[in-house]
Amino acid sequence: MVVTTGEGRGVSVEHGPFRFAFNDLFTFRDGLIARVDSYLVPLP
Repeated sequence: MVVTTGEGRGVSVEHGPFRFAFNDLFTFRDGLIARVDSYLVPLP
């Protein structure tokens, strides 16, 4: 399993600009990515 973390920015049509923190979990099987789970948390 490999975990990545970071921060990003986006723009919502309804709410305008926003920031978020994220992490992605990559699960490998036989040397290939078998599953990806992503989590986002809004930042102030």
